[in-house]
Amino acid sequence: MNKKALVNEILDLYDTIDNYKNELKKYKAPTQILNIVNVEEQNNKENEFKKLDSMAKKMLFDKMMNSWNLRDLKVEVEEDSGEFNFLTFEQFYKTIDMSRVINSGYNYLFENLTHNELKEYFKNEFMEYYKKQVDDKKMEIVRSAKNENN
Repeated sequence: MNKKALVNEILDLYDTIDNYKNELKKYKAPTQILNIVNVEEQNNKENEFKKLDSMAKKMLFDKMMNSWNLRDLKVEVEEDSGEFNFLTFEQFYKTIDMSRVINSGYNYLFENLTHNELKEYFKNEFMEYYKKQVDDKKMEIVRSAKNENN
């Protein structure tokens, strides 16, 4: 997918989100008589918007990050204490080059994101991904130790 097509997809996505926001404003407009049906309908629309927004962000994150994994991630066990030793996400995040992490076709997009909320979302998703990888490495170490003891 070329950059123009990607940017157009994202702009279309934001147009859709703006349309949902405008639709939500109609439901949030003050009315003299609010009944349970209107409140339920409003809640359903808000939930639908939140789901769509979340799905769109997740889809974009997956497209941008789908071919990368943490092969170089080191999780070790201290021999003296038996505790796991690895970089925290914050330490790791400071050491990486995001241009290696993000698929090359999406680098330009990520570097030019102006929505801080979206950048923060990507960082949070990446943190979750990192933590899962660390947990998987820990489990490998534990399984390996159990196999050695048996």
